[in-house]
Amino acid sequence: MKQILLAVLVAALFLTGCKNEGRTEQGVTVTASPEAVSPTQNPEVKPETTPETTPDTKPETTPPGNDTLTGVILPGFEIPTVSYSVWKDGKKAGEIVNPYAPTVTNSGVLYANHTEKGPRVRDAEYHLFEPDTGADRLLGTVIDESYETAYNRVELGGKIYTLIVKGEPEDGESQPLILLEIDPQKGLTEHKVCEDGFPYAMLAKADDCLLIGNHDINEEMTDSVWLYNPKDESMKKVICYQDGDRPLLQLCHVENETLILCIREKDGKNSIILERYDSAFRKTEERDITGIYEKAFDESYAPEDRANEMILPVSGFFVTKDGLMYYENFSCTHFLADLVSGEIVRSAECFTAVKGSNGALYYDLMKGFRPGTELPNRTYRLEGKELTVSESNEENPLYYFFNMTQAENGTTMTEFEYNDPENQIPDLPPMLVIR
Repeated sequence: MKQILLAVLVAALFLTGCKNEGRTEQGVTVTASPEAVSPTQNPEVKPETTPETTPDTKPETTPPGNDTLTGVILPGFEIPTVSYSVWKDGKKAGEIVNPYAPTVTNSGVLYANHTEKGPRVRDAEYHLFEPDTGADRLLGTVIDESYETAYNRVELGGKIYTLIVKGEPEDGESQPLILLEIDPQKGLTEHKVCEDGFPYAMLAKADDCLLIGNHDINEEMTDSVWLYNPKDESMKKVICYQDGDRPLLQLCHVENETLILCIREKDGKNSIILERYDSAFRKTEERDITGIYEKAFDESYAPEDRANEMILPVSGFFVTKDGLMYYENFSCTHFLADLVSGEIVRSAECFTAVKGSNGALYYDLMKGFRPGTELPNRTYRLEGKELTVSESNEENPLYYFFNMTQAENGTTMTEFEYNDPENQIPDLPPMLVIR
């Protein structure tokens, strides 16, 4: 089992396939927004048409020798210097160089700079860029960081939390799982969760506390869920699986309930299970949702591909109060499903979501990797069970959504990458647009 977990860990680093873009929507009404606007549009100034980055001129910060696909680094290649333009309210706030996982927060844009020290180990400097003032502050450095769950960063009470492991990962060697607390005023604090940590751990907000899920990869293989209370810095194990399995996939919290997505194996066949726990972490329901999960697969998926998709780590998972579930793994399976009707609302490998205080915002990712630059950037907002779509082509349609994040106060930041296969307007920088 330990070898299987390590194989899954390595595979997840490279599974970034995005194919078969077209899917149909079922079960939920999808309507066009009456006022579909560009995510970068501002009545006064549009970021991509300012003097610094007009379509007719080259920007001031053109990375020398940079490919037209900015910000995408392949293994074994030297990392180029890439400057991201930061925009807020239609005005350029400044630039950030080589940001790892830029995330908008109440206090500004949190990002990391990495100094590589080995094949999988780096020193990670955590910075906060303040768009209102243009100030960039170093909050602290994590020495010998090997992985951060940037996909599960959580903002709670003005602080940002994420999970890390440190040290060179070696076969059979345990590494502590650490909860990293990032305080915009006081810097970094490390809280040890457990001695035997799995890099693709899970983190979710549960009212005023945090839920942490972990795969132990020791001989006992006991998956656990921990509750962290920032008020007294207490760490308490609240759920423990001791069946010699690796059931945990992801977790979330909604309306005093903890929901846990699990995988179960019986007679050589895997099943996807949704568990519900009350506020005292007593199990109240267990439901097999394999049938719903399988509806999200494209018909072209071979049986072995489906089996591999089911066991991969899950980066995105939450359930709305109306019973809609979002699922996103590290590979190709991304979908929104209605748990009541059992139907798939929308499923596409480049369909992803960001969940914040104002509900969920869904969007089509990386249109630049699909044929046709005339394709619009698409965003979807869910209100109850109605999914409303907005389509927009910026002044330069070669920019496409690469990521979105949302702060605790509802501020949204869109990361735009630039892809120009025909080299029409070379070397425009990536953008971070805050709204």
